[in-house]
Amino acid sequence: MLMGGGSGNPGDCGWTMVPAIVSDGARRVISAPDWVQAGQSKPVGTQYVGASGLVTDIAQAVDIRGPAGADGAPGATGATGSTGPAGPSISWTTINSSSFNFVAFQKYMVIPQVGGVTGTLPANPNIGDEFTFAIAALLALTNLTVARNGNTINGLASNLVTSLVGGTEVKLVCYAANTLRSLP
Repeated sequence: MLMGGGSGNPGDCGWTMVPAIVSDGARRVISAPDWVQAGQSKPVGTQYVGASGLVTDIAQAVDIRGPAGADGAPGATGATGSTGPAGPSISWTTINSSSFNFVAFQKYMVIPQVGGVTGTLPANPNIGDEFTFAIAALLALTNLTVARNGNTINGLASNLVTSLVGGTEVKLVCYAANTLRSLP
């Protein structure tokens, strides 16, 4: 049979820590940056909760976060963004000579010339620049040389020589620094 006893003697007044969660790299630990209560001098310096009590070295503190959980299901697709600005205007320029210089986003209608026509690309086209040409006469067969001017065309370090039937349109697009590819 248990019987209640009388009150014991009052104990010493102790300090109660004021906990705070702090980051230690990817870890989160509990620190004791301050203390409250009691009549004696409070503990000096910040302490941390370790595996077996308070420690002064944050590296010995217990990480209170568990391991990362599994990834959740993907979220819903976001709203469609606004329409971008209009692209550059492309117009046709008639070439009635044996040579010309290409300008990005300009289309060239080449009039057949005896001995063919040479169009020279810019030395440093911008990625996304387009160079378009066609032969004006429907039944004419004309050699058109695209002078590469240091660029590669379709992976080759040589000029592009084409024999085009009139009306055939060819487009070259710069897709990497000084590298062009023809598109159908």
